[in-house]
Amino acid sequence: ISPDSILYELEKQKKKTIPIVLDAEIELEQQYTFSDSLRISPSHITAYGPQKELNKLDTIHTELLTINNVKDTLVTQIDLKKVRNVRFSDTTITVKIMSEKFTEKNIQLPISIKNVPENITLRIFPSATTLSYQIGLSSYEKVDASSFSLYVDFKEAKRNGKDKLKIKFGKKAPKAFNVKLKPEAIDYIIEEK
Repeated sequence: ISPDSILYELEKQKKKTIPIVLDAEIELEQQYTFSDSLRISPSHITAYGPQKELNKLDTIHTELLTINNVKDTLVTQIDLKKVRNVRFSDTTITVKIMSEKFTEKNIQLPISIKNVPENITLRIFPSATTLSYQIGLSSYEKVDASSFSLYVDFKEAKRNGKDKLKIKFGKKAPKAFNVKLKPEAIDYIIEEK
């Protein structure tokens, strides 16, 4: 037999814990929204391989997860993308998608005024605006007028010289989406005291 021996150079296997990145395209059913962020389990994986290969890895991606018309809660599994010369403690992860129906809510909110010098009075018209937003049904009762605050800034009136002031958010409920103001800008008059 020729050759009578074969030489292999073996490299010691190392391990590294690496976060997982979910690659997903998820489309919800009409009138549904996410009730919570997507959850993956496990969120990190242990990778085993040569040190030079592990050094190249900051994250591990999944295969693309594509799901349409999601409503309510869905649990599924997706494979991790393979990496040459590296093996993982798990090859699949579990993905939990939580969704719920949403509705729209309208409220009247007062507009506060910021940064007005003591020798000036800033009058705004109107002094309140209608805020509309969409919200998941589980948060509907928890989000109300106290979850938002609106203001206009006197400095903006001095800076841009326009006849309207843009209304800004001081506070906005994190679970609310498609938030709209009507009107978005208001008239004002500057008076010296």
